[in-house]
Amino acid sequence: MNKNSCTLLACMLMLAGCATHSGRPPLTPLESAQLAVARADEARVGDFAYDDMSNARQRLVEARAASSKAQASNDAAAARNARQFAEEATADAELATAKAQYARIQAATFALKQQLGLIAAPPPETMQPEPDTIPDPPMSPDAPTIDVPVQTQPGAPA
Repeated sequence: MNKNSCTLLACMLMLAGCATHSGRPPLTPLESAQLAVARADEARVGDFAYDDMSNARQRLVEARAASSKAQASNDAAAARNARQFAEEATADAELATAKAQYARIQAATFALKQQLGLIAAPPPETMQPEPDTIPDPPMSPDAPTIDVPVQTQPGAPA
């Protein structure tokens, strides 16, 4: 490879790098958290990982509050808290998304295995009467029997 070829290759790589740069500044942690939570909500991740999505939403609320406080009072500690909450919200949303994907894959795998006959379909659920919860008291052979007369209502056949 000669010097001109190397220079040409270097210029092409620089142009390719510039072409892929959108010119937009990178997302802030709060913007990233908002995007992660919105994507997870759109994918209905909460159906499979409710607790993680609940945590993500709560951390996002806390991040927004801390960010507002940091901007209003120029508070460095609030800014650090906002960043921390935003990163936690992003992590919780991504965890919830991963858990939901795993649950969906498990369900699809189970259904496919059933279709292929690799596993038996679960038996249909049948309604079984619940056993009596209060057992009859044990009777000893020496216990006296008590005859209680059965009263009928007047006019009822006997």
